[in-house]
Amino acid sequence: MVAREFPSRGNEAIAVLARYQGPEPDRVKTCAIKLAEGDLGELEQLITMARVDYRDVIAYAEYPHQFLLPTNATESQRLDAEQLDRKQFEDWLSG
Repeated sequence: MVAREFPSRGNEAIAVLARYQGPEPDRVKTCAIKLAEGDLGELEQLITMARVDYRDVIAYAEYPHQFLLPTNATESQRLDAEQLDRKQFEDWLSG
C-alpha cells in the first residue's frame, strides 16, 4: 500500500509509519495510509494523532459515515452507513 499511495516517497512514508509503536500497529498504519491520500505531511499528522489516541485514526478511516451519524440516527441509517463504510474500505484495500 505504501508503494501505491506514496510512489515517489515510499521510504519516507515507511519512516513516518515506523514512529507509531502503539496498539494495533498494522491496522493503525493501514488506516493512516488510507487517510493521508498520498500526502506525506498528512501521514505525519495522522501518526502523531495515533500516538495520542489510535482509535481516532481507525474511526475516521474505517467508519467515516458511522462516525458522523447523529445520535438520533435510525437503525436504517446506521445499517446504510455501516455498509457504505465497509464497501469504501474494501474498495480502497483492493485498490
